[in-house]
Amino acid sequence: MVEGNNKITQNNSLRKEGSMKTNRVREIRSAKGMTLTALAIASDTEPALVSLLERGKRCSDKVQKRISAALGVSVKRLFPE
Repeated sequence: MVEGNNKITQNNSLRKEGSMKTNRVREIRSAKGMTLTALAIASDTEPALVSLLERGKRCSDKVQKRISAALGVSVKRLFPE
């Protein structure tokens, strides 16, 4: 049982680490006081797409550039991978 619990803990840690990298959109959007809808409008994307990005979904370079420009940060800062 202990081994099984360690695996669960390791998996949860990996999820948290992964989400920290992929949640830069939400982190920076929130820090700038923007709503998800406001970011979608500013970047000419759909709110559903912004929501997916905040949850770790990958997107095209074109969308990355639009989201980055709307937030006023570099693509590398927003999408560090």
